[in-house]
Amino acid sequence: MNQETNRLNTFTNWPSSAPVDPIRIAKAGFFYTGQGTEVECFSCGGKISEWNYGDQVMWRHRRMDPNCAFVVNPLLSGNVPLMISECNPVRNTEQRTTSENSQQNSEQPVDYGISEEDEMYKSEALRLLSFVNWDDTSVSREELVNVGFYHAGEGRIRCAWCGGELAPFRNLGSLGTPLEIHRMYFPRCEYAADLEELRRNSDLSPPMSPLSPSYTPPMQSPSNTSDKPQSSGAEQNARVVEAGGEWRSLGVVGGGARHPSRAALAARLATFERWPADRAQAPRTLADAGFFYTGIDDQVFIY
Repeated sequence: MNQETNRLNTFTNWPSSAPVDPIRIAKAGFFYTGQGTEVECFSCGGKISEWNYGDQVMWRHRRMDPNCAFVVNPLLSGNVPLMISECNPVRNTEQRTTSENSQQNSEQPVDYGISEEDEMYKSEALRLLSFVNWDDTSVSREELVNVGFYHAGEGRIRCAWCGGELAPFRNLGSLGTPLEIHRMYFPRCEYAADLEELRRNSDLSPPMSPLSPSYTPPMQSPSNTSDKPQSSGAEQNARVVEAGGEWRSLGVVGGGARHPSRAALAARLATFERWPADRAQAPRTLADAGFFYTGIDDQVFIY
């Protein structure tokens, strides 16, 4: 049980009403014994069975056994974290001595070790292709791609922007949404942080009339007060252009995007994470056409 992945897998039947998240418990060195809410440390063998909302698991662990090897130094306890690229972010090699400079340094973007392969997988198409042999149906491979992950092989997923890598984990979707997983395990990833901010701002955008994929706006016949027969729009536009008119004379108004945060295909695709599976329209088709999902029934907006 020194592997965090194995500890997490013991929480399959963890009570849903328990006040503490299994992810935090496993990260703090515990595995589930299968009895009530009792957990046991893989290193010291100590057990905790009673939990309260707001409990800090490592604090409880340290209070139970301050001499536990995992508590003293997780890196020397034999623990194998779920994060393969963990606790060793690449920092600026230039050391700063003053507290002011140290504070400034901590605010700089930090990565977990970017490789040439990571740079290659900044291509959305290549990230999607990497999931060809992905067999975990608990999580959307498209959403994993949208939040920056690619399949590094043998069940491992890795972020192309921060280099953060997660070891193979059965039923990955049980840990949360791909973005939640990304932010939880790699909180310093700037790409995931920006994406989270973008989605939060989008959720705060003023609502507009929902547009269902099957909705077709009613056609209204333009009024024609002239006795002359109406010509087709194309013929009329051609005459205007030939007469030296500009595009604005054709009735075209370029007002820009209503939802610029959804202008990117990846941003639109990301909204379809909870798209109803019984709908005929494919999320990719809708996103390619400029739509994003509102999260309500099958309502979509054009960005």
